Amino acid sequence: MDDVFNTIKGIGELKYKNIYGFYDEPLMFSCYSATGGLYFILRLPSDDEQWLAVEVSKYRLELLESNNMEIRLPFINPENGYLYRLYNNDLEFLTPNQLTDDMLPYSGEYLDYESELQ
Repeated sequence: MDDVFNTIKGIGELKYKNIYGFYDEPLMFSCYSATGGLYFILRLPSDDEQWLAVEVSKYRLELLESNNMEIRLPFINPENGYLYRLYNNDLEFLTPNQLTDDMLPYSGEYLDYESELQ
């Protein structure tokens, strides 16, 4: 899949890698940038389109996709120490202590994802 999710100032064009949750539109998915950066992204529960994104290593994405890591862990413990709130083609840097419980999936939730290649 090479569909473009969005073009974000400071990151560039993000293309969908895998979609894990969908309701009228992708709600939880992974993306990649032109430079090969991987991002795990989920839609925030708000009336306007806002997304929570965190850059992840290939290893961490594999842990998520194999159901060996809770969905919320990359956000509360980002590998590079920060994450992003994406909105209006812009981004805001966040630290994990700025997150609230209503921004994240519940503790104990996993992707339950099966790759087409398995």
